Amino acid sequence: MRILILRWDINKGKGLFPVYEYHVISTNDNDIDAMDWLDFHNGRMGSENNNKECKHGFNCEYMPRQDFISNRTYFFISLFAYNIIQLMKLFYLGDIAKKWTVKTIRNWFINTCGKFVKSGGKITCKIINATDRTYALFKHCLQRLVISGA
Repeated sequence: MRILILRWDINKGKGLFPVYEYHVISTNDNDIDAMDWLDFHNGRMGSENNNKECKHGFNCEYMPRQDFISNRTYFFISLFAYNIIQLMKLFYLGDIAKKWTVKTIRNWFINTCGKFVKSGGKITCKIINATDRTYALFKHCLQRLVISGA
């Protein structure tokens, strides 16, 4: 058994006595380099966050009925919605939204007030009371949609 112990000063040298916090990681692989091992350990947390996002953000932990077929259908629909959001983040939102949760996306897109207006044979979306960041995000998404739609 091999362990890697990480220690850091919590109060960053302030005060008379340092206060340390420890984190211990163990393995039975004696051939791996310590820093490669730490990178691997930190990298696996991404999949845990994805599972948490699917479970809590899309309510996959909830089973609405007591029969298997209905619960399976509900779960598949939730997973489909999760995958659609992941595709949207990957292709249309870019690097800025790589770590956004579905709650953040709801705040940026769904909670933004706007209306569709038909004028001169064109349909446009008028965003009402949006900040400059929100407007820039919508403009970025529109450019990505136009480029991919061509």
